[in-house]
Amino acid sequence: MKNTLLLFFSLLSFSGTAQSPNFVFILADDMGWNGTSIQISPTEGGSMSDFYETPNLAQFASEGMTFSQAYSPAPNCAPTRNSILTGEAPARNSFTTVGGGQTPDRVLISGTNDSALDNGDITIAEWLNSTNLNYRTAHFGKWHIEGGGPGENGFSHHDGSNNNGQGDAADGQIIQDDPKKVMDLTNKGIAFMEEAVAANEPFYLHLAHYAVHTLVETTQGAQDYFAAKPAGAIHDNIDYAGMTRDFDDAIGVLLTEIEELGISDNTYIIFTSDNGAQANQSSNTPLFRSKGHIREGGIRVPMFIKGPNISANSASTEPVVGYDVFPTIADWTGSTAILPSTLDGASLNNLTLQTAFNRNEPVYFHSPHYGSGAKAPSSAATQGDYKLIINYETGVDNLFNLSANVREVDGNDIAATNPDVVRDLKIKLRDHLKEVSANMPSLDPTHANFSGTAPDIDSDTLEDEWEFRELLSYHFGPTDDPDGDGMDNLTEFTNGTDPLVNETVAIDNAVDANNSSFIGLYPNPTQDVINLEFHSNSTSNSIIELGIYSVDGRLVRTFKDQKAAVMSFSLSEIASGVYTAKILENGQLIGSEKVVLTSQK
Repeated sequence: MKNTLLLFFSLLSFSGTAQSPNFVFILADDMGWNGTSIQISPTEGGSMSDFYETPNLAQFASEGMTFSQAYSPAPNCAPTRNSILTGEAPARNSFTTVGGGQTPDRVLISGTNDSALDNGDITIAEWLNSTNLNYRTAHFGKWHIEGGGPGENGFSHHDGSNNNGQGDAADGQIIQDDPKKVMDLTNKGIAFMEEAVAANEPFYLHLAHYAVHTLVETTQGAQDYFAAKPAGAIHDNIDYAGMTRDFDDAIGVLLTEIEELGISDNTYIIFTSDNGAQANQSSNTPLFRSKGHIREGGIRVPMFIKGPNISANSASTEPVVGYDVFPTIADWTGSTAILPSTLDGASLNNLTLQTAFNRNEPVYFHSPHYGSGAKAPSSAATQGDYKLIINYETGVDNLFNLSANVREVDGNDIAATNPDVVRDLKIKLRDHLKEVSANMPSLDPTHANFSGTAPDIDSDTLEDEWEFRELLSYHFGPTDDPDGDGMDNLTEFTNGTDPLVNETVAIDNAVDANNSSFIGLYPNPTQDVINLEFHSNSTSNSIIELGIYSVDGRLVRTFKDQKAAVMSFSLSEIASGVYTAKILENGQLIGSEKVVLTSQK
């Protein structure tokens, strides 16, 4: 299947020249947002370490763009690595944690997890191979996502399907000549670049470092240096600081080689981390929590990009995420090769050029698993200044204004005073999780809190799966009316309507705002085609979105097109049955009707 797709992509691409840009992607392991000596946020002094030193990264960052609100796709390594390579949000490919993520004696069963790269997914290396631009591709270092390893997923040069252990010295000692194999990886990368330059071929080099993950290793010189340095108020671990500095030294060697090869003006270099720092290794303060959590301490990471047309000492405060890397690199190649339809990210090209950038959707996080300490199954959405966190176990929605205060503690929670923001982000998060068929947590039938059986383990007359899909968890009952439209949850469930959207108010408001634009849909029932009709004097450049939902609230299919007096859509790929059609104009709900489909493909 994968080879067929790649051949298809290749046939639709164009032949390029040796002037195509090179790409060097450097991925740190467990480096927190404040894990460098660079003040990443201009307004937050705590966004840099008060002890660690990274002079080479600082020089690199000064020559390009710093992203103060960059995120890893997941709060731990494997799902992030998978997401970066495929450009898919973890919720889409169901690769959302390392291991099973289950804790005994809790009220929920964690969502299922795929712990290997799906060989049907197209990686950035495979897409580059399909462009006919003659790219060389290499992956050196930590792989950790199975799926046959780099060689089976588009990388012509690699050092194997490595996990954490391959990055540690055999003797387990802290003092090493090449801690975390930082120079071994660097030398492999340099040799690869030299070969590509000699062959006059563009390249993509993916350097996945083992630093600064445990086991902690450092050189004697670095340890001695930090042993003599006064400790910081936040950071004081001498060996960890030494490992960080050794890592930075290796990056300096790589950057110098790029200059000496004479390719700096045509090479994009991206640096970021796979998640926040591990709690017992390095404090993420002022961020809350650590690796494993979708609070900022687990997912906000350093990110710097240098390359052609990117201004020195430039900065961006826009939320960006690791799954933006794939579409960004694709954009920079200039190739017309078809991109995978499953990409969730946005190209950051306009951001790096400091021109208009518009991400229509929030950045989403989905971690339906338990973990260490307070970690419970949860999801989050970040858009602009706001971040919403859904806790499936407690049923509590937390909202934070990250611009006002980056620390997500209870005292900074503004959900109670901003219900409209909570509702808006919750609906967007809910719809995203439905669209990608995200694996969700479920109720544990053996827990003492429950006496029912599937599909209604909590015995509230609502199907458990529907409650979780609608982000109601199990804390809302059948008589609750979250959207205040006069229909309780049992009625919404029975009718197949939306428990989070007040359809009556939304439609009335939309009619007032759009001068009663939507007339109706027909034929209904239908065997295939459904038509939407609008008043002809209301047609404009608006975008109309038709969402088809199953009776249990799952988003089955979405159609989008420019508004016209009559718009026709084929439902031939949808099974026969009863559905709810929701019509949105520029993102605002303007109509909702039941649709009966009488034929089946």
